[in-house]
Amino acid sequence: MQLNASKGSGELKFHADRYYAEIVAMFIKENAAIGGEQYLASFSTIYNRMMEEDPESVAVLAQEWHWPKDCIRDLDGPVIYQSSGRVLVQLVWQAFIENPELLSPAQKRALETVQRIAEEVSIELDHQAGDIQFVNNLAILHARNSFRDSPEKARHILRLGLRDPEKGWILPEQYRSRTESAFKSLEHQCIPVCDFDPYFKTTVATTAAHHG
Repeated sequence: MQLNASKGSGELKFHADRYYAEIVAMFIKENAAIGGEQYLASFSTIYNRMMEEDPESVAVLAQEWHWPKDCIRDLDGPVIYQSSGRVLVQLVWQAFIENPELLSPAQKRALETVQRIAEEVSIELDHQAGDIQFVNNLAILHARNSFRDSPEKARHILRLGLRDPEKGWILPEQYRSRTESAFKSLEHQCIPVCDFDPYFKTTVATTAAHHG
């Protein structure tokens, strides 16, 4: 069984959680003993740079991509979408790190270009225990350094996917149809107060390829 990338301790390249939510909220309960720095990069800035330096890779990002099958949802579709004059991004690396043979040379180049520019334009977050972060998951890429815990101090971050059906961005049908089911109103909702498998080590499902 593969480890959920978000719950492991390895580096996460710049990404936007694919078909997850429009807003990613993260509550910092505790930082790691060593490492775990977080970074944000505006995809609008990355997109504009790519249009100047490598427009062919932008075209590749807009094509249909085929991701490894995920136990949660079908991830196939473009990396970038256009909707109401905006460019939306839904990019994850982890599935291709584990399955590099699935990338064409053009796709590999496009991903590497996004990563390179993101590293150049990114900002580092000054995250402290008790902070709550809200990240536009359609417009901002986020990344994390590898980290190491200690017996006295262990990284613990709670993540929640949010949306605003009234004020949120207009989503293309291909994207909306793959995420709206998670936000359908239920007569009875059960929200667990504990994560019984915080490091995804006992779950029998395959890796959650929509993240990382």
